[in-house]
Amino acid sequence: MDLAQAYHTSISECFPDAIRIADRFHVHGYVIESVQAVRKSVQPTLAPQAKVILKSHHRLLNPPIDTLTKKSKAQLNQLLEFSPSLRKVWEWKEAFSH
Repeated sequence: MDLAQAYHTSISECFPDAIRIADRFHVHGYVIESVQAVRKSVQPTLAPQAKVILKSHHRLLNPPIDTLTKKSKAQLNQLLEFSPSLRKVWEWKEAFSH
């Protein structure tokens, strides 16, 4: 099922004993949101130039690393060097994807 709160509320009210199952696609969306939330929390703490780089290339954090070009992988590595917590949550995302 979709993971929107409205669905959970409706299902709970109409079918209180139902077992709800979330599909991988929707869970993966939450994983990506978590990576971006960490990125947004880290970004203000960075030096001005690092902030600009992270903001302009933030989408590189989303796809699996094996789908990136060599140039994009180098840019991603630069982003991950900015913060240990960003690297950790990105590694968690990669592990989930595999």
